[in-house]
Amino acid sequence: MAKFIDKTSVIEAATIYLKSKLIGRDYNVTLPDVVPVTADVPGLMGTMSMPLMNTLQSMEMIITKIGVDDNAAKMCRPGKKDFLIKWVQGKVDSSGSVKPVGCKAEISCLPKSYMPGAELEVGSASEFDCAYEVFIYKLYVGGKCRFYVNRLTGVIKAWNGKKLDDYSAKFNKLL
Repeated sequence: MAKFIDKTSVIEAATIYLKSKLIGRDYNVTLPDVVPVTADVPGLMGTMSMPLMNTLQSMEMIITKIGVDDNAAKMCRPGKKDFLIKWVQGKVDSSGSVKPVGCKAEISCLPKSYMPGAELEVGSASEFDCAYEVFIYKLYVGGKCRFYVNRLTGVIKAWNGKKLDDYSAKFNKLL
């Protein structure tokens, strides 16, 4: 018999804070994809692209904003941004009960555009994407940190099922 695994369901609400001040509700957010740079290694039944433990590709976050307003200007102005993004997602257990789970992402980043272009159409809401280059990213699910990367200090920690495993410490102790 197959063992049941709790299911994550829909996101029910979200908020965005900039330096601890609420600046948005229910915006669409694309969290950064943390992807290692790869190097081609020949001789492994041909060439294999191996991920490099301590080198990452660009990490980008996108916030889709509705309407041009003061908060849009604050989000995009030059300089470091510290965002806190919180959301609630449902968790379905084996009895069919749905419970809310709090999640959050702490992001330190720089805006890639100081004021993105917005599409203006009569009868429609204006919408634009704010893109950011991320250098610190912490992801929490249910109150526990599940992932942490700090490009400035070279730290990468990932959840191993019980705790955060510090991959950068393992790498750095060999240097």
